[in-house]
Amino acid sequence: MKIAEAVLDTVINAKLFVDVLNEYLYFYAQECPKIETKYLTGLVALCNQNISELDQDKEGTAAVVLHFKNTVKFIASKAKSGDKRYSAIDLP
Repeated sequence: MKIAEAVLDTVINAKLFVDVLNEYLYFYAQECPKIETKYLTGLVALCNQNISELDQDKEGTAAVVLHFKNTVKFIASKAKSGDKRYSAIDLP
């Protein structure tokens, strides 16, 4: 996370945070006790904020936005399928 925060390019920064969110989701699915819902909710909010601040005309922005939207869709589908752990994650 510290590396992602240190990156100056806003598109790469946003991509790194979405990648971190996806890694956290992997370990959350494996029921790793260190990955708590509050961390995922915070990462979703951070990704959403970073993406909302991106220049939509900058190269790579569309790919990062799509990656994040697909991640949010995945979380929502898990919640909709009845997995209460995913229902606890706040989505934008």
